[in-house]
Amino acid sequence: MVFKQLKIQSEDIGSSIMETITAGLYANNLNCLREYVQNSIDGGASRIDVGVHNRGRTITLSDDGYGMDENGLRYALKVAFSSKDDDSVGWRGIGIWSGVAVCERVVIVTKKKSGPKYKVSIDSKPLVDPDGRQNKTAADVLNESVNGLEELDAEDEDGKSYTMVTLSNIHSSLAKIFSKNSISEYLSRTVPLKFHKDFKPGEAIISKLKEYGIPAPSTSVYVEGEEVFKDPVSSENVFETSSFKEFRKGENDNRDILAVGWFVNTNSNNKLKNPSVTYRKKGFRVGETSLVYFNSSVKFRGWQHGEIHVLDKAITENASRDGFSAAVPETDILFNKVGEFMVDGLEALSHYTSESLATSCLNKARKALDNNKLKEFYEEIETAERKGSSKRAILPELSGIKASIDEKAKEEASEIRSLKNKETGEEERNQPTKELIRANASRERMKVKSKSFHPLVKKHYEKRTASGKFELNIMMCDPLIDILEEMAGIRYDTLTKISKKAFDWDHIESSKEDNKEKNREYIPLLSVVGDVFKDSNDTRRNKEFGVFLAFLWDFFNTADRHGGLEKMPWYSEMKTSEREEWAEAGWTMIDMAAKMIERSEKIDPSKKTERDP
Repeated sequence: MVFKQLKIQSEDIGSSIMETITAGLYANNLNCLREYVQNSIDGGASRIDVGVHNRGRTITLSDDGYGMDENGLRYALKVAFSSKDDDSVGWRGIGIWSGVAVCERVVIVTKKKSGPKYKVSIDSKPLVDPDGRQNKTAADVLNESVNGLEELDAEDEDGKSYTMVTLSNIHSSLAKIFSKNSISEYLSRTVPLKFHKDFKPGEAIISKLKEYGIPAPSTSVYVEGEEVFKDPVSSENVFETSSFKEFRKGENDNRDILAVGWFVNTNSNNKLKNPSVTYRKKGFRVGETSLVYFNSSVKFRGWQHGEIHVLDKAITENASRDGFSAAVPETDILFNKVGEFMVDGLEALSHYTSESLATSCLNKARKALDNNKLKEFYEEIETAERKGSSKRAILPELSGIKASIDEKAKEEASEIRSLKNKETGEEERNQPTKELIRANASRERMKVKSKSFHPLVKKHYEKRTASGKFELNIMMCDPLIDILEEMAGIRYDTLTKISKKAFDWDHIESSKEDNKEKNREYIPLLSVVGDVFKDSNDTRRNKEFGVFLAFLWDFFNTADRHGGLEKMPWYSEMKTSEREEWAEAGWTMIDMAAKMIERSEKIDPSKKTERDP
């Protein structure tokens, strides 16, 4: 056996590799700004100024960090080399090249406190032009793109240190992306920034994170002279109480903490406008909110802001910072732990918030009272009175937020009484209204009825929120579609379509049908009257059951205003208690239909049936 050693030489690395680690590395063009901010923070900057010039065609990033001497600048221009230690944010050695994907030229000007000022220009074209770099090595195009090292006059800058990066002639198609607002919004969600003073939980969060070795952000970032703060910048829509969660390798492992998270919750029964729960590593965001929910089945989301700071050194972000390396088991453990918390913790807290608070109802009630719309006022008050502290279990780590929700629920209950007294001037109005008593009776009946629902109907019913159970809604038909798909072996997106196919009711007898249609073969997939059609009554009954299913779909569809439909006038004018009684009847019909479908006989489509009368 002959063994020959193979060595990769510099000429074996093609120039296309540069496109891979620049344009191909970042899904978001603004990510290049993150790389330069990261370099500034590692360079000891206390302030970074981002300037937007020429309507987004030129961007400057200036910092007051240590700056670089000639050797430092030469080292920074190396590709995929980094001398940074574990305390540094960057470590892949490609950040200085990140801007070539978005502009024609990158210019770096830097100076150490007691040293010369240097300038390096990078021409982007040799790096990104596929025709110009054919048959060239990476080293060839790198040398073509770098225009040498220039020493500048620094006579008036003695004692100053800084680095300034200019992205010149940003591609016209990207100019709108590099606007002041877009850059500010991106940085507020991505880089480690200070909390705004109007975000009241900020101090407690910073103090708690310090206990885990996570330093408070010390670098201020300004865009066009205006300081950018971490999102959210205000606690107007959240409780001032924050909660924390440790994610450990094992249930009782007090040594190895993989990550620690902080969370704040909406202070109303409305979702937050721009909710965000993201991973962080060394203060920088890794991925979007979707990465946090990646390993969970959470559907009820959007009620919290939060961050999960990864502490374990084995869990490293990938080069594009949109995820973590899957090469170590710690990553899987963390994703599983976070996935469980998203369901058992934050989703449960979201439901608890929705079921306990009546903020939106009270706002509508106040408005209705101010406009003397008493009918609307009482409807909103009745809905609000059904709220209150939920019975849902909440994890101990979130008990602080739960206490804030309970306290506000008490305050809202008091305001409900106050509003009723304001309208009537009578203390007895604090007693439940007749409509509320009627609605509560409907709810009590449903508690009993739902226990005997068909399993699939019961499953869908229990998934609905407390108030959602008593609103006629097109989703009430979902269990019927599921059962028909399983029984008939077909898939359609509406109950009407699937019931037509299952019970073959396209041609119900009518005066408009011609003889040819009347004499067609009747071939359903399911039958509620047995597998033999003895006479015309059998086929008619089977088809009418299919029509009944279509009616349910159409009725709930209209009641829900789905697809731009208007509600039926008499339904829109119903009081809340009446609607709940109709919802009770709706669930009862859905359950009956589900049980009838389950008892249907499967019909062999190849079996010849009687002529359709």
